[in-house]
Amino acid sequence: MESVNGHPSDAGAKLTGRRYTLEGITRISMAIITTTHPLEPLTPEEIAAAVAIVRVGPASSEHMRFVMVKLHEPGPEVSLSYQPGDNVPREVFMSLLDKTNGVGKAYEAIVNLSEERVRSWRHIEGVQPSIMFEEFFAS
Repeated sequence: MESVNGHPSDAGAKLTGRRYTLEGITRISMAIITTTHPLEPLTPEEIAAAVAIVRVGPASSEHMRFVMVKLHEPGPEVSLSYQPGDNVPREVFMSLLDKTNGVGKAYEAIVNLSEERVRSWRHIEGVQPSIMFEEFFAS
């Protein structure tokens, strides 16, 4: 088994990179060409890439908080029929909280890492995402 960026992988797994500059900070977006398995947990590079993609787009506010970032699992037909070397799009599900003007607005996003774009962005009315660590200390 080979290693890609320190993570175990099947033969043929590759990462390609693209750099984004956002407010003077360089972020690296990593697009997955192939992966070890569609249900493989997100790598730190994939999480950073998804955050960078959303930050360049709808979540550019400095008041936006990332409550949860996790793998958006493909359907069972993709997972069950997967063969090593298959090109499976990697998607990330995010729960976000916009604290602009002290008003909390909840959002959900799906980021397609393979296409390096936000596939879905929606405001969720009347809900509060999970409590965040910083909220324990807010006065």
